[in-house]
Amino acid sequence: MLRNEAFEIGGNAVLAADVDYAELGGAKGMLMVCMTGTAVLLGNAEILGENTVQSLTRLGECKARLDYISSLAVES
Repeated sequence: MLRNEAFEIGGNAVLAADVDYAELGGAKGMLMVCMTGTAVLLGNAEILGENTVQSLTRLGECKARLDYISSLAVES
């Protein structure tokens, strides 16, 4: 979800990801998890390796398709 949100605002990577958690409820029966990070746009993503670049490309294509499908749903 964090990577998808980074794509939503034009980034292609997340730096300094932080995961926090807390137990909730009277019997501590629930767990709340919160993750934050900084979205960035890497200009030299190829240094991450070919597989990562391919994954980023596919994720971008999927986002474009979802945006297109969402625009169709709003119009109807």
